[in-house]
Amino acid sequence: QQYANLYLNNYAPEVATWDLSDQIGKKVLTTNQYGNEVFLGGLITGAEVSENQINVAFNSGTILKLSENGQLKKRLIISPLLHNFILDKSNGGIRSVLWIEKDLIFVYYTSKNPLEESFSIRVSIVNTSNLTTVDDLELGQFSIEEHYALGGGGFYDKKNNRILLAIGVASGVDNDKTNSKSQKDDSYFGKIVSIPLSNDKQKIHKPVIYSKGHRNSQGMTLHKNLIFSVEHGPKGGDEINIINESRNYGWNKFSYGTKYGKPDATYNNASNIFIEPIFYFTPSIGISDIYKCPIIFNDPGYKDCLLVSSMRDGSFYIAKLSEEMNRIQSIERVELGSRI
Repeated sequence: QQYANLYLNNYAPEVATWDLSDQIGKKVLTTNQYGNEVFLGGLITGAEVSENQINVAFNSGTILKLSENGQLKKRLIISPLLHNFILDKSNGGIRSVLWIEKDLIFVYYTSKNPLEESFSIRVSIVNTSNLTTVDDLELGQFSIEEHYALGGGGFYDKKNNRILLAIGVASGVDNDKTNSKSQKDDSYFGKIVSIPLSNDKQKIHKPVIYSKGHRNSQGMTLHKNLIFSVEHGPKGGDEINIINESRNYGWNKFSYGTKYGKPDATYNNASNIFIEPIFYFTPSIGISDIYKCPIIFNDPGYKDCLLVSSMRDGSFYIAKLSEEMNRIQSIERVELGSRI
């Protein structure tokens, strides 16, 4: 009933709703965030759909293996395998889970220095069949004041045997000093990085900066040899970008959003230096992920399109691309009424 009005131009989809809250297991904890008490551990940070199984990963470190109709087949807990794993901050826990092979996953997560109030971002390869850590690597450290905007968009580039991972700038609101890390080449914060894997996928090699000038990219996908990402702007300016190697996307020198603490205070919003988004949303929709349209979309109008999800707007969008794949010709909004 909730989705009775769900409608796509030329398509009338069937909708099934699965409530997974009882299958997650023990609730981890709650915290005060933006004046509200929220449950941590129930945020989905990765999913994989195969022919007869759906894997869903949560930021608490829980992974559910579901049947094609949403029934629980197996529950795994990987948090004890991660180095000094922490969840009790608003952006703690697991930020991204990517499936490399059937039982081999790549995990991007937050850890805490047990001796002081500092944190680090780390990546790990975990074998889910025997619950072992295959390899683990630290990517950077940050303070408690910077516990925001950690990114997490990524995908496994099978052809080149590498992970493309978006790392947020880890900055407090309107903090110019820490936001500027996105422009510094000696830091992985505010970057999209290429992380090579060994041939046997048992070793994480040193990351290489692929692009810079990113604020908080939480979704990324490969479509027709182009890398598309979505990025949270500040107060407005959520972006859809085409990512090219060695290019600079401008944060925090350039954005179509405005500053939180200074009403109507803008960033530079036109530039011949930085790469501009192919589309941006103002006001922000709470943009969260991007993926190519499903193959059942065979209408010519959907030939080259992308699905874009949102949290604040409770909708997903169908972005229809030009034939040259370099601009968005139209956006179709489909409202679901809850965060996606």
